[in-house]
Amino acid sequence: MTLGEALARHGIRCAQQDVHRLDEAGRSPLRPDLVLYRKGRPVSVIDTKYVFLRATAPPADHLHQLLAYCTALGLSHGHLVYAATAPGTASTDHVIRRSPVTITAHALNLGEPPAGVLAQIAALAAVTGAHGQARRPAG
Repeated sequence: MTLGEALARHGIRCAQQDVHRLDEAGRSPLRPDLVLYRKGRPVSVIDTKYVFLRATAPPADHLHQLLAYCTALGLSHGHLVYAATAPGTASTDHVIRRSPVTITAHALNLGEPPAGVLAQIAALAAVTGAHGQARRPAG
């Protein structure tokens, strides 16, 4: 089961690499890995990183990138997804100062058997589908 299939069970459509604009003039394009839509409106955004999450916090440039996505889409919550370095790596919330945005970093343990990876994907779908209400209409 893919993440998109798991999200569909929560009434969410998952769009890959949709182009959005950061600035009002439309000169700064953004291309998030996944934008999650419910009833045609963005409700969350996911950026996948094909690196291991080794520290207690994601690199600042990853947080900056996702903050830009959330700002452009008018979202209060976004998600970074990494490979895990150890079983049981917990998700961590990063509340952005002077902003209504929270970014959650998730780590999937890809060393699990296929059934375990699928269970992690289902859990990620449940969490990302539950998070994120639009703050304001994205332009």
